[in-house]
Order: sequence, then structure tokens, then C-alpha cells
Amino acid sequence: MDVLEAIRTRRTIAKFRPEPVPAETLTEILATGVWAPNHRLTEPWPVSYTHLTLPTSDLV
Repeated sequence: MDVLEAIRTRRTIAKFRPEPVPAETLTEILATGVWAPNHRLTEPWPVSYTHLTLPTSDLV
């Protein structure tokens, strides 16, 4: 899948899978975010990561 196809076929997620996302996948996603453009490269992207161990049914 190329970028344009990913953008055009993107859907909002209403339900999440119960299995956790592998740490390697999260690292790759966050590292790729560095390349996301912003206005004249004036504001760095704020990034935070939280590891939750609660079942998703406990989240509000």
C-alpha cells in the first residue's frame, strides 16, 4: 500500500484489538514521526508514550 492509498482508505477506529502493539512497531512509528512536516520546521512535534496495563474496558 502506498501513502496515497493509505490516506484515501483511512478509517476511524472505534474498537481496538485486545493484544498490545509490539514495542518494535511503536518505536518505528515514533521514529518515522520525526519526518512529518510542520510549519516551516518551527515547532518540533511533541511525542508522548504511555504504557497502560488496564483492560480497555476500564478506560473512560
